[in-house]
Amino acid sequence: HHHHHHGHPTLKTPESVTGTWKGDVKIQCIYDPLRGYRQVLVKWLVRHGSDSVTIFLRDSTGDHIQQAKYRGRLKVSHKVPGDVSLQINTLQMDDRNHYTCEVTWQTPDGNQVIRDKIIELRVRKYN
Repeated sequence: HHHHHHGHPTLKTPESVTGTWKGDVKIQCIYDPLRGYRQVLVKWLVRHGSDSVTIFLRDSTGDHIQQAKYRGRLKVSHKVPGDVSLQINTLQMDDRNHYTCEVTWQTPDGNQVIRDKIIELRVRKYN
């Protein structure tokens, strides 16, 4: 019989999320864990001009927040396998941006595969 992969894991994210100024927001990013695939890296990036800047990195040494403005305001799910959703607390108006969820897996044959999805975060102000 032919040996074929049923595809790699795929990330499920919303197209956009709206949060409230000074409130908390969760940007969902989930995948169905596949047998033999090992999560190696989780990154969250934010668009900065024409570049993207890493704001969060999870690797074999743990969770790292890369940008000072997010320290203490950012956490990424880890309780449920396949759930790497990003939570941002005490939203600021300038948190509105395009966020990228990027996951790297080690595949059963020892290669690496990367998937990413872009989510727009909107922040609204209640007067």
